[in-house]
Amino acid sequence: MFWTKPLRDMKFSNDTYGRVLLYNTENGEAFEKFDCVYYTYNDGEEISYCRRPGGSQTLVRNRSECDNQGQKKYFRDLLDQKIHPSEILNWSSSVEMVDLYARAFYNRSLIDDNDDRFVCNCTNSGTFGKYCEYKLTHEAKFFSEAINAQFEQKENGDEWNTQRYGKILCYETLSCLSSPLCLDWREICDSFQRCSNGTDEENCDKLEFNECEYDEFRCTNGMCIAEEFWLDGDNDCMDWSDEYFSDGGDSCQFHPNAIECDEHTCSRMWYSCGDGQCVQWSSRMDFNRFESAKNDCFTKRNRNYMCEASSNPPAWTLESGLCWPDKDYDDPRYPPWNLIIASNLTNKEKCQYLFRCALSKGLEHDCPCNHSNCTPMMMSVCSSQNYLILYPPAGLINPNVLIYYNYSQFMENPSFQIFLLSGGIKCRGYFFQTKYSFEEPFYVALISYPLIHHKLCHFSDPIYGNRDFLSPIQNDKFCWNDSLTFNGRPYAVNLEICPYAGECISQYRIHDGTFDCLDASDEIMILDKNYCTGNAGRHRFQCFDDDYACLPLSHLGRDVPSCSNSYDKNWHGTGGLLRIQLLCSKTRTTHCHHLKAYIQQSSAKNSSNNASLVSTQRQESKKLIAFRSYCDTFWNLDNHIDELSSSCQHWVCEHDRYRCRTGQCILLDWVCDGEWDCADASDEEAIVLNQPWTIHNAHLTNLPSQLEKCRERYSKPPFWKICNTSFEFGCYLSRVSNPLDIQSNTPCINLTQIGDGVEDCYNAHDEKNTFTAKTDNTNMWGFHFRCGSEHRSYVEFCSTLNCTEILCSKYRDKDGSCSNKKDAICHGDDRCKKNARCDGIVDCEDGEDEYWCPSGSLNDQRSYRFGKRQILDNHIDNIYLITYPPESMVDVNQQQVPKSSINLQNDSFFKVHSYQCNRGIAVLQMNETRCLCPPAYYGRWCEFFSDRISIIAHLDQNTLLTTMSKVTLKIKANFLFNNRIIDHHEFTIIPTFERVKIIKHKFYLVYSRSAQMLVHKQRRYFNRTDVINNHPYSVHFDVFSLENENSIKEIGSWHYPIYFDYLPAFRLAIVLRFPSWLENTTHDACWQNRCNENSTCMPVFNQNNSYYCSCKSGYYGTNCSMYEYRCGTYCSVKAFCRPDHYDLQVKRNNPYCICALGHFGPHCNFKYDYCDSSPCLNNGTCLPNYDRSGEQAYMCNCSQQFYGNQCENEMAFVRVILNITRAVSARATIVQLYSGDASDLPLSIQHQKAYYGLPSMINYYHSSVYAPEFGFLKIYEDLSDPQYFIIYCQVQRMINITSSPQNCPHALSLLSEMRRIDESVPAIFKYHNICRNDTQHICFYDENYICICQPDHYGANCFIHDTQLDHCDKCLSGGKCLQGDPKDLNDFICLCPSCHQGHRFARSRAKTVGQRVTFSEVLKKQFKTQKELYVTPTIAVISVLPQIILTFSFACTPLSDWQRHTLLATYLLSYAPQVLGFILHVLPSTNYKKEFNETFIAKKVTMTTKLSSNYSRSLRSTKSSSKEINDVHEHIENSSTKKGKRLCKSTTQKTQSKKNNIRKRKYHRSKASNGSVKQRKQRVYTGLNGKYWTSQEKSTTTDIYNPVAGQSEIIGVHSYDKHGNPVGTHYDLGRDGAFNRYCVLIGQFYSDSAFSDVAMQKPIDALMVKGFQVKHVKSETEFLSELSTNLYRIVWVISSSSIQDPTFDVALIKFHASGGAIFLFADNVPYITHASNFLNKRFGITLTGCYGAQLTLTYKEKGYLETGHFGQHDIFTGITNLYEGHTICQPVYSTTASCSALTVLATSTDGNPNIAVFDPPATSTEGRLSFDSGFTKLYINWDDAGTARYIVNTTCWLAGIGGQAAMSHL
Repeated sequence: MFWTKPLRDMKFSNDTYGRVLLYNTENGEAFEKFDCVYYTYNDGEEISYCRRPGGSQTLVRNRSECDNQGQKKYFRDLLDQKIHPSEILNWSSSVEMVDLYARAFYNRSLIDDNDDRFVCNCTNSGTFGKYCEYKLTHEAKFFSEAINAQFEQKENGDEWNTQRYGKILCYETLSCLSSPLCLDWREICDSFQRCSNGTDEENCDKLEFNECEYDEFRCTNGMCIAEEFWLDGDNDCMDWSDEYFSDGGDSCQFHPNAIECDEHTCSRMWYSCGDGQCVQWSSRMDFNRFESAKNDCFTKRNRNYMCEASSNPPAWTLESGLCWPDKDYDDPRYPPWNLIIASNLTNKEKCQYLFRCALSKGLEHDCPCNHSNCTPMMMSVCSSQNYLILYPPAGLINPNVLIYYNYSQFMENPSFQIFLLSGGIKCRGYFFQTKYSFEEPFYVALISYPLIHHKLCHFSDPIYGNRDFLSPIQNDKFCWNDSLTFNGRPYAVNLEICPYAGECISQYRIHDGTFDCLDASDEIMILDKNYCTGNAGRHRFQCFDDDYACLPLSHLGRDVPSCSNSYDKNWHGTGGLLRIQLLCSKTRTTHCHHLKAYIQQSSAKNSSNNASLVSTQRQESKKLIAFRSYCDTFWNLDNHIDELSSSCQHWVCEHDRYRCRTGQCILLDWVCDGEWDCADASDEEAIVLNQPWTIHNAHLTNLPSQLEKCRERYSKPPFWKICNTSFEFGCYLSRVSNPLDIQSNTPCINLTQIGDGVEDCYNAHDEKNTFTAKTDNTNMWGFHFRCGSEHRSYVEFCSTLNCTEILCSKYRDKDGSCSNKKDAICHGDDRCKKNARCDGIVDCEDGEDEYWCPSGSLNDQRSYRFGKRQILDNHIDNIYLITYPPESMVDVNQQQVPKSSINLQNDSFFKVHSYQCNRGIAVLQMNETRCLCPPAYYGRWCEFFSDRISIIAHLDQNTLLTTMSKVTLKIKANFLFNNRIIDHHEFTIIPTFERVKIIKHKFYLVYSRSAQMLVHKQRRYFNRTDVINNHPYSVHFDVFSLENENSIKEIGSWHYPIYFDYLPAFRLAIVLRFPSWLENTTHDACWQNRCNENSTCMPVFNQNNSYYCSCKSGYYGTNCSMYEYRCGTYCSVKAFCRPDHYDLQVKRNNPYCICALGHFGPHCNFKYDYCDSSPCLNNGTCLPNYDRSGEQAYMCNCSQQFYGNQCENEMAFVRVILNITRAVSARATIVQLYSGDASDLPLSIQHQKAYYGLPSMINYYHSSVYAPEFGFLKIYEDLSDPQYFIIYCQVQRMINITSSPQNCPHALSLLSEMRRIDESVPAIFKYHNICRNDTQHICFYDENYICICQPDHYGANCFIHDTQLDHCDKCLSGGKCLQGDPKDLNDFICLCPSCHQGHRFARSRAKTVGQRVTFSEVLKKQFKTQKELYVTPTIAVISVLPQIILTFSFACTPLSDWQRHTLLATYLLSYAPQVLGFILHVLPSTNYKKEFNETFIAKKVTMTTKLSSNYSRSLRSTKSSSKEINDVHEHIENSSTKKGKRLCKSTTQKTQSKKNNIRKRKYHRSKASNGSVKQRKQRVYTGLNGKYWTSQEKSTTTDIYNPVAGQSEIIGVHSYDKHGNPVGTHYDLGRDGAFNRYCVLIGQFYSDSAFSDVAMQKPIDALMVKGFQVKHVKSETEFLSELSTNLYRIVWVISSSSIQDPTFDVALIKFHASGGAIFLFADNVPYITHASNFLNKRFGITLTGCYGAQLTLTYKEKGYLETGHFGQHDIFTGITNLYEGHTICQPVYSTTASCSALTVLATSTDGNPNIAVFDPPATSTEGRLSFDSGFTKLYINWDDAGTARYIVNTTCWLAGIGGQAAMSHL
């Protein structure tokens, strides 16, 4: 069994019937929690849901019967019936009771006949408990089902049910008396003072200025997590600042994710809803009417205590602060109005009542008035002289804000009138107390910025208030800049950064993209140095420039960049959008490592060092947007080129979108909605210009109804009486002296002038969608206005800036009666129309009161069409894709995704339970609701927040000692207060699982809420000295090794002090590592053994030279001096007893038992035996899961293609047989399978594999419900750009097809074929027309997109496509590197340029790179094997020396006669050594002959001689053979034929001729002249009636084997194939034609359409080249018949799924025992039977498994057992790269002896043996044997890397001539 993706494959199993395991049911005193059920969420998260009363409670529950019809079962009766404890556990009773029963079960002597203990069998579905007293809701059988059902009902139900049935969530450890609304724990230390005197912000500087260690990531809130958790897809910071994409907790209210959601804190400018959800701060200010309604909190916390204020919709505030939404609610506080005078209500209370009636439009039952008529009644009841009423209640927003309404004007203006700042506030260096309240004029920050009350700290004039510099209630004057963090580092603070209000902020908040100072100086101040330093700076984005930015992840990829160079929005400023190009989220971690590198390279310090890198990337990067973002009316590219009308005219809109006259496309709902979306307003006023409809628009069925809205909306537009609205647009004119003089300047332009780029209307009103606003949020002009040279947002309209006289009436107000921005002055009479402006009603004669009126929310007014941009970003389009292949046979037996069987009826019974317990879970006890609270909550209804620590812990597997790698580890996390355990949690580490996937163990440790501990925590919160100097809390992770023999060994511990215990919640996110010194006794703190005899010295792993004395089992107390005698009987025998390890929350006086391997329970009596029944199917492996929930009792490690609780389901898969119909010369092929879940996201690679050549089949198992939708081939014919082919395009669970891939041309090549192409228009706008122009095209591509035509060829769907995904840079010498699996950097192949070779590293012939071979070694080997190439040149150089000497001697000397003759003789003699060397060394050499024989002359001259020599030699060889050889030939010749074709090729005339030709060409080679090879005697079985002959008598090894035999890496190779292996049969093991004495019998017992006789002919032909005579049979009967003739030396056995003849195994074993050689072939299960049976009976080895291999093994010296490698052996002669197989099996060894029976030569990429051989000793009569685990290579992958050579080599080796040692040294 093997694991490839274990966390996907390791599915968990339930029993077939429901059960619930209940813990903590024992009686006792002072329980803070009891009756607990565990819930496991994701991998490693374990959450206990308990009854948590909020204080200590005594439990005395001794009952004699079972509830809910549970069956009472006495222990003694169960023992008599031999009922196993595991069966009792399924009864959903108490775990403690089952544990007690298990103790008696394993030791019957502990119980007698009078024992009255019993256990309840909860037989009714969903019931559970010690006495079956509880019942799950929603008819659930499992606790997890009940959780999911309750949260699902919240998602699908009415969110107002939180108010009808729920409670307001409160943090009560710290009270906030100044506000009617209790604190959310997230409001502690969030920088906003919500309580009087700022008591909620004590000691918060310790967190604000906290510094992390070098191996940690600093969250934005100041907490630290392990650096490994940064950008890993999981939210580990409580503020989620460690990840890129965050939804702000929008889904938390509907999911029970405790660690992620219950601990989630909101970023600044957002408001916490109390349940992990965050909403914008403006939602908190829900009483304002200045913008349209927004999303509320699901909990309605933003509206509590002011429910009437919002119109979204109005509700009634209950006394509890909850909001009642239903009309006619009868509030018991208020009697009917006719009786209210006699009530005890004060006039103030009556006034408040009437005002709330007015706001809620009379929602309460007894309201005497509603919105329209309450003012008169209030005038008579309310006593305020200025008609002001305070609402919402004082202190609700914060203690400094008071808001007043003028009820006398309420009907005209329902918004608040006065915003006051008042009260006291902590400031820097003093406490400020106002003398009176300050009225703030309205501006946007009042309702959008939570820091507004900090403005009080700015007032310095005593007239406003008093600054008390001596008050103890103040922030430090110097921001604590002389303080140190808890780890001893100075505070990172800039004292001058917030000069206006003096906020103290960490320097890491400077230029971080968020306003932290009231005046935003932390963001707008120009800096002269970088404050983004230290460890925090390494993880912040710093813009690659000197902006000194310090941006957290949340600011990357935003629409509005924070970096001046836009590097935070686009890849290196000009490239693609980061949110598209760098995907890093929980579901897509593809680019997380790229994003990390991008951030770390972004600092100014690194920018210079990486200048070349940045420059290169900037040049290569292009700005990339989603294909659907073109012509969508929003600007995405520079110069708005994606929205140019000239280009969009070529665009094709999606089927369901409206096409503007400009060619742009909008959602149909946007047509006639009152806001211009088309640049030319052809969706609004100018829609008449877009008629008659285009063919596209005519097909929009709802367009007529939308058009009717236009008729209604624009029946009386502004200036409708002046302009002809059929062709004119009314607006004040531009470029005139007085636009308001509409008599002289008629306010009308032609509709065609809208959006033409020319300003015709005043303030560019006609160019709203074409002009650009120069503001911080650079966007469309929209409703901006000019103020001098500046552009201002609409929200500043009619404010103190007198820039809008034309548009704002108050600047034309003559008597001061029209001062409100919503007032309007009409042209005709100059009369003021109060609140008439933009109210949707025409009040002025010419309609100017409805002129220049924006729509949408306040955000839309700030940023034009902001809301629609969000809508479009979140809109999921229908993607219409062509199905390819169109007629493929797709597996129709799709496995359906199981659906929940839980009843989600939306009746009142279920609704109540889903909301009553807030974030807890409701269960029923005797028809009453009981709430099981997760650790973050407590209370009757889980309505209060606990003080707690959330833990995320991962054990680094790389630091495990070798002795621990296969041992289960148990870690007990103890939460200690002054070394006294107050809470604990156990979790188990199974290294086998966690080695391949990071598993984070997530759980809670909760502070005690006992009276004593609660007082301590409250006092400590205000005691700064104690917080700084004393740290009583800590967490210890004690680790135990669970040995196989049920023994427990303590190893040591990690100790972590908790510094932030004064906070309500804290996160400890750590990686546990074993230190390197652990096995080095000289560095071990315990090496001197300083502990006494009752204890053992244990190291503290994360504290050098630190240790503790761990008491031995049973001992406790100071120095372990005391012994608890109950430990001998309380815990099971093998358990570890800790007398003092029970925690304060469960005050038991009993010891704590740490269980041994395979045990659990309070006493460790219960044994895990879930795997005994082998529940995992399809070769799945079962392992116990140690899961407390009981729902995942064991884990099934499924083989690759299966999944499910018990591996019962086959996974989604892709199985494609490729039928390449187009002639393609492929050097390499990349197979890419993609998923595309949204059209605006890049295709997500699911599978990528690199092949040499063309693959014939693709096989891939997928982890998701559906297979990847797209399959492509990238075929490389050379080193240049590849060709693209589409394999398939289908949405199926299983894809099992034969496909003829279709070419996807480059888009430009297709466009060049089209006529009348406007080259001025960018090509991408014409992509739709490619599909429309030619219906034969299926797909095409460019450098950024890959496009697939729609089924009707109406247009194209183009997806962002990373063309570099298969690129890498591992190859040398200019070789092209092609990446396989993107997650495996070592999975690549190299395409080498000419004259280079090598698989992993492109090596030139002139270089010696890789494989650890030095140049000198290569030179020696080269000289030894080809010395003839060196001898002659050496002789030539030496022989010419006399000539040179004489020549220089006589150069300037007159020569005498003898000297002249001597010189001539010397010249002549100097050539003699060269000629002699040529004759002696070159002419006889094999290399010379090989090269010479290839010439035309040599072939002509030597043909006759060579043929004669070959025939003579063949005759001599044949005559010297025994007569039996002739008998073999005669037998094979007379063998039965099939369809007239003889099976033995040597017997037919045609094949005999072919064989003779082979012999003529290749059979005999000349012997090398450098000596003879030793001849060795060996008995070789020929198969001729059992006769033997010796190699010495019949042949020599040089006649049989090539000189390179036994060499994988061969020096001097002239050419290599595409797989990196040498080309030519002279690099095979055996010589061509040399094995003509050998007959091979091939038994092929598996066949299919692909494995046909035609396919099998390739291996047969390859054997015949070597001379083998081959017989091919396909039935066991025929095979056994042939085998019985004793004519065959070698047999091939190709396995099938079953054996038909029972004598087959016996016959094969007999054949092998008598010397016959066997080549065993198997494949994936079940096609293993023939091979597995033989191996089992002969060696004790069986076969199993199905691994989708398809990778290439590489040669490595002595690499036999290394994953993905093979070592030296004769069968690998001439092979450096070998295809491992398509689908392969693996051997399973039954005994120790069987492990060594076969010699493993190659190990597959899954780590299991791939090729193995058996080579019997010389004394044995057995034959050789070779085993191969994947026979599909014989037909599917015959042409893959090394397959043909390996098969032939192995067959030659099986002949057994000469011996391996002889061959290896040839």
